[in-house]
Amino acid sequence: MPASYVVQSGDTLSKIAARFHLPGGWTALYQRNRQVVGRDPDRLRLGTVLRLR
Repeated sequence: MPASYVVQSGDTLSKIAARFHLPGGWTALYQRNRQVVGRDPDRLRLGTVLRLR
C-alpha cells in the first residue's frame, strides 16, 4: 500500500478506504487526515494528498 494518495474526481473517503483495504475504513482515514480534509468528510478537494498509513 502506498503511503499517500492524491484525491481524484469522484473519490470519497469510503471509496479510497475500500480500494486500499484500510483498517478502520473511512472513519480511520478521516481521523488521520482531518487537518487537510476539514470539518466535512464528504467534501474532498481534488489534489488533496491523504496519508494512508
